[in-house]
Amino acid sequence: MNKSEVDYLDSAILKSLRGDKASAINDFNKAIEINPNNFIAYLHRGIAKYCLDDFNGAILDYSKAIELEPNGIDIYKQRATVYNELKDYQNAMLDYIKAIELMPDGYNSNAIADLYLKMGNAKHELGDFNDAIQVYNIALELTPNDYFAYRDRGISKLSLNKYEEALDDFNEAVNKNPNLFGAYNYRGIVKFLLKDKAGAKDDFLMAIKLGSENTYDLIDKYL
Repeated sequence: MNKSEVDYLDSAILKSLRGDKASAINDFNKAIEINPNNFIAYLHRGIAKYCLDDFNGAILDYSKAIELEPNGIDIYKQRATVYNELKDYQNAMLDYIKAIELMPDGYNSNAIADLYLKMGNAKHELGDFNDAIQVYNIALELTPNDYFAYRDRGISKLSLNKYEEALDDFNEAVNKNPNLFGAYNYRGIVKFLLKDKAGAKDDFLMAIKLGSENTYDLIDKYL
């Protein structure tokens, strides 16, 4: 009996879940041969390609899925993730914006905040530190206890030499998550720049205690 589009799609998704991405892609290919307009097949084939580090192939599949299903919020989010891997932060930011625009009223605030956080990170990578801070502000309005948002906003403020403001954000980050060693590293840098060498040393040592591996390089650089 000839397999149908649904047979190949079900088989591909099952193989992908089991970790057999290459074989899954073969089945997605066959499903698409039968129905070239199946956006689900393109979406999941893109995910499989992403898992195999075929980032350009994943972008092509996500873009085709968007062409077929332009209101697919998760597709924009997936494609943005790949753009980040490719360091194409401009397109990643545009996809985050589009995903947020598509979210209906009442959408989960944590999910929206997460996209603003990622958009802020993209803006930071593009060197738009002031804009990044504004986006982090929105994320924190939605989720005031997000220690990652405090840490990342602090990094943007540090990049603008706003040391006291950055220190406040790193303080908030470690208060909300005492195990966030990255925040201790950045707070240590800020304390050093504020002439608090002893405080910087304490933060670097705490980061090491929590498992940070690059702190030794920071100690060599700043202490």
